Amino acid sequence: MKRSLAVALVLLLCFIAVSAFAEEIDLGSMSLDELQTLHRRINEEVSSRFPPESSPFGSGVYIAGKSIKLGSYTFTVTETFGIVSFVQVWQSEEDYAEGSSASSYDEITLNAAGQIVTLNFTEGTVIVINNASGVISPVIASWVP
Repeated sequence: MKRSLAVALVLLLCFIAVSAFAEEIDLGSMSLDELQTLHRRINEEVSSRFPPESSPFGSGVYIAGKSIKLGSYTFTVTETFGIVSFVQVWQSEEDYAEGSSASSYDEITLNAAGQIVTLNFTEGTVIVINNASGVISPVIASWVP
């Protein structure tokens, strides 16, 4: 009787261990259509975790008042790529155009997905996002009546 109980317990533990590994997805066996569907579903799930007024934001140069409205925003990193990922905040378009000294801008290293950076876009500020993409959301002062 003890032996039967021990065998049943071992089988149960094996089943639980196998079930835990069953959640891993074998991408190599999926067709292109299946991979694209999975990619779309993952993107939808990531998007659902941000406020509705959020927008995708990728690597590039953004000028306050021209390519983005003035205001305060949070940039939530969803992906970094390349050796170095960062955000530079230049005080003016002139400083950015001249490539002025490091004292003319602040640089924030982007380490991993999930990192949140607050960006303040005032007239003429230049924001450079390098080797990263994410979601940008306006900072909404929830304490305002």
